[in-house]
Amino acid sequence: MSHRLLDASRNLAWIPVVFSILGALALAVAGAIETIHACWSFFVTGAAAAGSGKSFALKLIVTADLFLIATALLIIGLGLYTLLLDDSLELPDSLRVHSVYDLKDKLINVVVVVLSVFFLGEAVEAGCAPELAWLGGSTAAMIAALAYFISRRPGQPGRAEATDVE
Repeated sequence: MSHRLLDASRNLAWIPVVFSILGALALAVAGAIETIHACWSFFVTGAAAAGSGKSFALKLIVTADLFLIATALLIIGLGLYTLLLDDSLELPDSLRVHSVYDLKDKLINVVVVVLSVFFLGEAVEAGCAPELAWLGGSTAAMIAALAYFISRRPGQPGRAEATDVE
């Protein structure tokens, strides 16, 4: 009885898999709609002729952020699927996950890019505002902390041993 219950509990993994992929789809569609809207506004309403390229670039940067977060959700969904449900799914190496550590590493890489894109968007919008230095410093500190976290992953050459706390 308990063995069957534990075996059936594996199906709980479908919840984060399905909703991560559904979230990725929703964000990708939202990004596509935002891109179409930004391009429409830029080319059709005369914004291109008015020279508002900076505003257009900022809109596209924000849209790129949506696509990056969608990519992170897709990586999570596919990674959990291959880790917990079926590892025979044919995926490119960039999406293949062999352990929870791989999933964390891929997610952290996407988070670093999202943080960088966010900072770039703020830099384009703010120009040389003094607050930009604080945002840049805090973004750099977060990226450094994430890089340190990845470097402490056990089981890799030059990294911490498995006794470290995850």
